[in-house]
Amino acid sequence: MIAIISVVSVVVGAVLQCFFTRHLDGERHHRERRSQAYSDYLKAAYEQAQLGNQLYPEAHEVLARAADAKCRICHMGHWPWLAPSQSSNA
Repeated sequence: MIAIISVVSVVVGAVLQCFFTRHLDGERHHRERRSQAYSDYLKAAYEQAQLGNQLYPEAHEVLARAADAKCRICHMGHWPWLAPSQSSNA
């Protein structure tokens, strides 16, 4: 009887550890993606400020990067339940 309880407790412990590890890894990945989006936006804003109001050919690229970062911030910035599922990330 003690052997069965020991085996069951080991299996339950392993399942719980797997579940919590996957959950924490997903949370960490989401935080990294959110931080990267904020960082990309700040870099694009800085580059935009360096270019000033002049229309250089690279200004369109900077504006596109800023818009992309803004979209990623809006998509997953403060609302984790709206973020795409972790299994669909490439």
